[in-house]
Amino acid sequence: MPFRQETATTTAAQLVPFNSRRSALTIRNASGAVVYISNDVRLVTAQGWPLAVGDFTSFIKADGDDSAAAVYAQTLAATSDLRIQESFGKVSGLE
Repeated sequence: MPFRQETATTTAAQLVPFNSRRSALTIRNASGAVVYISNDVRLVTAQGWPLAVGDFTSFIKADGDDSAAAVYAQTLAATSDLRIQESFGKVSGLE
């Protein structure tokens, strides 16, 4: 599933589960409110990374990022439209 849409709300929810085969992950806040992302479902807004509307972040295994990790999202108010892109497969030189 290369591209999909998710909605972040004021309740922390998993965007992507752990997947050891994932080689890259991009999350974009397409519209709504600031959304926070984190690997810890308990501390998403307190310690998560904020993504303003229009911002995106990528986790790329070839760059040393943990692209396999589960990611959770939450807003402080309202909802946000998120776009998710995942890539899978071996990364040359890392396998």
